[in-house]
Amino acid sequence: MKKLKILIVDDDSSMTCLFKTFLERAGYEVVVATDGIEALEIWDESFDLMMTDYSMPKMNGRQL
Repeated sequence: MKKLKILIVDDDSSMTCLFKTFLERAGYEVVVATDGIEALEIWDESFDLMMTDYSMPKMNGRQL
């Protein structure tokens, strides 16, 4: 069975670490981006879900 691939976008490293650890333990493949621009650079159709913070530098979650 294919692992679901999740992109986490957040500038708070403690939050991304927490979410990444929790999701990987649950069996998901997790990739982290620190802002909206980085997320756009790595985004492709292989992601099943994107979790994003609303308030980030450069590009916020809503703009993303």
